[in-house]
Amino acid sequence: MIKNEPLFTKVAVIGVGLLGGSLCCDLVARNVAFHVAVWDPSSAVLNKALERGMAHTACQSACEAAEGADVVVVASPPQHIPDVLNELVATAKQPGLITDLGSVKSPVCTVGEALYGTRFVGGHPMAGSALSGISASHEGLFIGAPWAVVRTERPVEETGSPTETLCRLIRAVGGKPLLLTPNEHDEYTALVSHLPHMLSFAFQSLVDHSQNRDAALQLAAGSYRDFSRISNANPEMWDAIFKQNRAQILDITQKFVTKLQAMCGDLENDI
Repeated sequence: MIKNEPLFTKVAVIGVGLLGGSLCCDLVARNVAFHVAVWDPSSAVLNKALERGMAHTACQSACEAAEGADVVVVASPPQHIPDVLNELVATAKQPGLITDLGSVKSPVCTVGEALYGTRFVGGHPMAGSALSGISASHEGLFIGAPWAVVRTERPVEETGSPTETLCRLIRAVGGKPLLLTPNEHDEYTALVSHLPHMLSFAFQSLVDHSQNRDAALQLAAGSYRDFSRISNANPEMWDAIFKQNRAQILDITQKFVTKLQAMCGDLENDI
């Protein structure tokens, strides 16, 4: 099998969970970069990344991983991304691209653009799973997945720009770039991602605390399985996402409650 020439000399991935780890898998398997360097706060995760051949180097710090990288991808939990961006300022290569994989873009883009200017372009692949961690990571996760490319001023894919660099990386691992502003991203994900998670968590809590839980679950089939699936997602991660996108989620949840109340009113009135 003939491999394509790598697009990048070095890509650094900070955080090796589901998304960061899956990106590493594709960067290596698809020969997207000559060198893939990783850092994660867990030494066990770093050892596993090397054992699985997901990276060429496991580093002792985020700064060590980012040093000399053409592209730095911050794949840390969403609440930690601003801190990592601040930590990397002294070492991230000029004029390398700095991006992230966070689920909420307004707070991250505010920090990233203030620190790095045009070098920072926010990113968010819509390719998550109820599973988490490096054990859930795998090649091909991003194939066909929309991948938000985000800046405060709507990004434009100009030749040689950081936005174009990120779009090339996204396409190299099978994703589909979607150019958005932070407000657009956070509004849209509140509707099609964050609200469904809120509902699934609430539904599963209702079932778990029902006095008829065990008897009712004997009848559970496809609709229960489908609706409850995402309630298995990491609750700490999603608590952070909900808090970061608080205003948009509260707005869309209230709209949903209004719809639900209208349906209940129809039932009460026998419509």
